[in-house]
Amino acid sequence: MRLQRRKKLTAMGIKPVIEHGAGEKSGFSDHLYVENGFATASREDILSKSDIVLSISPVADAEMHKMKKDAIYISMYAPYQNAEVINHLASFPVNEVSMDMIPSYYIGSINGYIIFNGITCWV
Repeated sequence: MRLQRRKKLTAMGIKPVIEHGAGEKSGFSDHLYVENGFATASREDILSKSDIVLSISPVADAEMHKMKKDAIYISMYAPYQNAEVINHLASFPVNEVSMDMIPSYYIGSINGYIIFNGITCWV
């Protein structure tokens, strides 16, 4: 998650928490997130306590059972490529949203950034 998004999210009443070490491969240390007002927590704490979980890669089945009941779980499931995933995800006590199923379209580019219209842009 981009560091600049914290103010926007907190203004909406959302308290963003980043998994320990989640930004390391992108050059964002836990310390940098904390300096910019984010909280960091263990994966287990995030899964068991969060009302909304956003994960780029789908969470493993063993961890799905750790999620808070009725949490909103947002990830990329690719249901058009794997129809079984819908029934499989329905067996867990969470509400799933597949990012790759949210419509978006290319608008253009500004200063080297690719601009899309759709909910997938805010992360």
